[in-house]
Amino acid sequence: MSVKYIQVIDRADNCYYPVYSVPETEYLELFPNGQDIEFNDELFDRLGSERANSILIPAWKNEIDDKSKIEGLHGTIFYQLEFKKSYYPTKKEDEMQNCPTFLRPYSSDQDQLGMLFTQIVTSVENDVYGLYALTPAEHALIFLDGCNVEFDDDLKTRLGVDRCSKLLDDIYSRRMRKPKIRGIHGTLFVDFSAKKKFYPTKIEAEMVTGF
Repeated sequence: MSVKYIQVIDRADNCYYPVYSVPETEYLELFPNGQDIEFNDELFDRLGSERANSILIPAWKNEIDDKSKIEGLHGTIFYQLEFKKSYYPTKKEDEMQNCPTFLRPYSSDQDQLGMLFTQIVTSVENDVYGLYALTPAEHALIFLDGCNVEFDDDLKTRLGVDRCSKLLDDIYSRRMRKPKIRGIHGTLFVDFSAKKKFYPTKIEAEMVTGF
């Protein structure tokens, strides 16, 4: 059975951007008509509580513990983030309105060869939670000692502001189409130091949620 991978993003301070697998047939119910964005309230209104829960409750049991193993990221469900609806009038990420200023065009699929993929999460309300292709050397420079979470201000301290800015500028030029990626190998928080308290070890699996 073919599966699709979906990411759930909610408004909680300790949101950790989990990924779940769902059968393709149920994915098409969650994301009909070619859309890849959905909102929890509209999903339940469209499918009804009984059918929506019959899909989602089993899905929550299929959380992907190791995001580096996924083959593509095919959809995003926003929970209690109604303000984001204005950015996605067609519910298609490629047709997002009022994109953040740092957003660049998609890079060529050829740029994936030999790359590791990092999700960049920022504090701006129109963030796209983009996925970017890093060379192994860039990945090792950003994520030290087996860590898979980093913050840009810590990176600036380690590398210097100019070097960090150049590195991020290069990475932003390699935005990938989410269904095309092979694994998510790290999360880089940009201008989002409020998340630090949840990641004292900078390892996602060791995230602390008790705040």
